[in-house]
Amino acid sequence: MRNILFYPKLAISGMRRNKIIYVPYLLAASLMVMLFYLLVSMSYIVNGAKIAGGGSISIILSMSAVVCSFITILILFYLNSFVMKQRSQEMGLYSVLGMSRGNLSLLLLFETLFSLVGSLICGIAAGAVFSQLMYLLLLNITRLPVSLDMTLPVDSLLTTGLLFSVGWGIVYLKNVLLLFRKDPISILLSTAAGEREPKSRWLTALVGIVTLTAGYAIAVSVQTPSMALLVFLPATMLVIIATYCIFSALSILILKALRKNKRFYYKPENFIGVSSMIYRMKQNAIGLANICILASAVLVTISSCVCLYVGEEDVIKRRFVRNYSVEVYYTPETPNLPAVLPEYIGEVAARYDLSVGDPLLSSRRTSYTQKDGSTIQTLSSPGNCTLLYCLASELSAYTGEVYTLAPDEVITYGNLFFDGEQITIDGKAFTVKKNIPKGSEKALSYIKDTQAPNFPILFFNSPETIFEIDAENSNYLVCTYSFDIDQEHPNAQQFKSILREELLEEVSHLMSITTESDTRDSFYIVYGGLLFVGLFFVALFLLATVLIIYYKQITEGYEDKRRFRIMQQVGMSDREVRSTIQKQVLMVFSFPILIALIHICFAFPALVKIMSLFAMYNIPLFLFCIAISALTFILFYVAVYFITARTYYRIVKMPEF
Repeated sequence: MRNILFYPKLAISGMRRNKIIYVPYLLAASLMVMLFYLLVSMSYIVNGAKIAGGGSISIILSMSAVVCSFITILILFYLNSFVMKQRSQEMGLYSVLGMSRGNLSLLLLFETLFSLVGSLICGIAAGAVFSQLMYLLLLNITRLPVSLDMTLPVDSLLTTGLLFSVGWGIVYLKNVLLLFRKDPISILLSTAAGEREPKSRWLTALVGIVTLTAGYAIAVSVQTPSMALLVFLPATMLVIIATYCIFSALSILILKALRKNKRFYYKPENFIGVSSMIYRMKQNAIGLANICILASAVLVTISSCVCLYVGEEDVIKRRFVRNYSVEVYYTPETPNLPAVLPEYIGEVAARYDLSVGDPLLSSRRTSYTQKDGSTIQTLSSPGNCTLLYCLASELSAYTGEVYTLAPDEVITYGNLFFDGEQITIDGKAFTVKKNIPKGSEKALSYIKDTQAPNFPILFFNSPETIFEIDAENSNYLVCTYSFDIDQEHPNAQQFKSILREELLEEVSHLMSITTESDTRDSFYIVYGGLLFVGLFFVALFLLATVLIIYYKQITEGYEDKRRFRIMQQVGMSDREVRSTIQKQVLMVFSFPILIALIHICFAFPALVKIMSLFAMYNIPLFLFCIAISALTFILFYVAVYFITARTYYRIVKMPEF
């Protein structure tokens, strides 16, 4: 019986002795369990509630839970390396005293099992307590009907248990492999060995500069939203690689340059800080790069999600100049559809004692092209130029100016063409009768009112002329009819419900019927769900940032303890020790946040283009959200800095036995 309980008792005893390491570790693991459990359980609860719009929320939560699972395992794996580094000397001592590698593996097994069970129990219990509160928060953010049905999905318990069992299993296997790769003496001396002075790695620095330049160049050169979405991930990966290279290479070069500066280096506080960082810069660089990347992820995630949620009304106002929009497409076989569409809608409205207000009819076709000088060739996928084909008669009706065109004449809007230019579209020759410069007040008003994309526009004399361009692939035009209906009228809801059914019977080629109220509801569901999920990921990133900083300070505190003791014995005062600690920590941890802010500045053009895919064009609001997010994160970061500096100081001042 004693043999059976020996290893569990020894495992518990070791975890108690190292509580300064294990308490934050297990607390962080429990918080990650709670966050993952909440995401998974929210998905099951929303899906089971059968509320309107719940399907979209459930999909967002499910996809986010998959991403969250990978991030939590990576964080767990990364933090374990800090814990095992502090335990390595203890494991080496056990080995020297007679415990075999098999015995140590059994000891680690019980420590891992206790960690797994403890984090699962605490995390799931906390998740179950807060799940209903989070559910109500989600419903309020997305403006869905509130339901107070208390549920505890069994599937979410099983999913959470399985994920973290696999995660802790991987952690255990990694620790055992590390144990078998080192002999007892090397394990015992691993924490005292220190690191050799790193060499000046010019090649790594060069790789970092090249990849950083390439990533920044891609981010600032994007021209279209689709291009931004396509290149943002490769640009991000280049910047991540550059961040690791620059922190590990340039930081060493800077520190060595400071060491050569005799005025700066030969001061007690600078001497200790610079010399200690040089000898540990390889480890420091990885941790600092991780903090920088996590800080960038926090700023991008929270600012984007908050901007989309706060700016929803702005998006809706831009999209809906009128509260109804009906889209149909017509072809040469149905040329009269734009003329009869208003009649049908007017008849349905009159039947419910409603009138159509401020109507606007517009036709257009978006065309992907390859532009080479004055020659334009239509493509089936995006080329170097996207054009919009519209009708001059509709522009005349809107602006009040009469535009009369021959079949081989066009009016253009934008800066691609000039008056009198001869252009060729798919082999057909046209003359630019007039070019309306980009920024023209009437043209911008027309684009806004017709909800047209802000592409260069070509206005033709008739639909038939547009039908002849690329007739084999795009022989159609989209007709949009926008109008206002009195939403306070008692029959307004009935009209909205019956309109689709009536038009499907009377009008062919119906594409969509969208209303301002329905779009507002769907926007709050999608953007509210993104904000809710974004808050979870921000919490996860912040947790990882705090733990990396905390464990770095603990690790360095134990490594510096003897060094500072020696310095005090040769005359360094307690005040000088504290000043040295503060300056060292400040020097080390101010760089990641500074580099993260630089990353955000260069990523901003691409982020603006990506935000436009969500119809968010309010750049000042986006800038404001980034600024507030950055300020909040910096305040949080400073608070963590002061806390970790005190922890570091307590370890350094701890008496030796």
